[in-house]
Amino acid sequence: MPNRRVILFVLIALAALGLLASCSSLGFYAPCKTPGNLAPESLLGTWRLTYPSDHWVSDPVEGSLIVSGTTTYLVAPAATPMSLAPCEKVGPVRREDAWRWCSLLRGPAYRMEGQETVTLNRDGTYQQSFVSSTYSYTSPLNHWEFISATPDGPKLRMDNMKYFAEGVPQANSSVFIVLHPQVVDSLRVQKYRYSHPRSETKNLVVAVAYPDYGFIYLYPRLCDGKLSLAQMVFRPSDADNQVVTNPVFRR
Repeated sequence: MPNRRVILFVLIALAALGLLASCSSLGFYAPCKTPGNLAPESLLGTWRLTYPSDHWVSDPVEGSLIVSGTTTYLVAPAATPMSLAPCEKVGPVRREDAWRWCSLLRGPAYRMEGQETVTLNRDGTYQQSFVSSTYSYTSPLNHWEFISATPDGPKLRMDNMKYFAEGVPQANSSVFIVLHPQVVDSLRVQKYRYSHPRSETKNLVVAVAYPDYGFIYLYPRLCDGKLSLAQMVFRPSDADNQVVTNPVFRR
């Protein structure tokens, strides 16, 4: 009987490992974990990512969004009236949500490709680059800061960093989008807000309006057991889907 139990345990373990391997090959990943005792010095160096062939983006409709009434918007400079009623969920579309939810304000989806690197220097500067078959970019030296004591876990504030995960046109667009932490980190913030008075949470900066704020966050996390830099998310998943969205930087 003990031998049968051992054999059964081994078979279950092997099946689980096979399932994890197949999920990894299909691009499914477990939530990234927050590393303990993280020091800024451990993050120095060059981090790289490659956008895979199944990474889809859509470009924004350029121009300023002007509210007129509740459902009719104007897109300058063409000043074309547009009814966003088909995009409404519950109540009128809010300006800050329109770019995320309304397909009328974004072009057709397409696959993007490219390689992105971020080099963190000891003097608090960093350099970013992006290269694809049709576009290349290298930033000047900008400032980065390690922030440890935050409800969403340790993160890096990257001043003037471009957000390429939604495509090159969006990275260079003046049309702002709201970026969020990964779902697992957002849930941590939500729990913090529920357990603390509003006076302690009202100035908490978690979401970022890009490019208006002039910075975005990167999150040092253990993804698939490896130290990585997770990106922010434009279209966050629901709370039940905590897999990593967007490719992560690795050294």
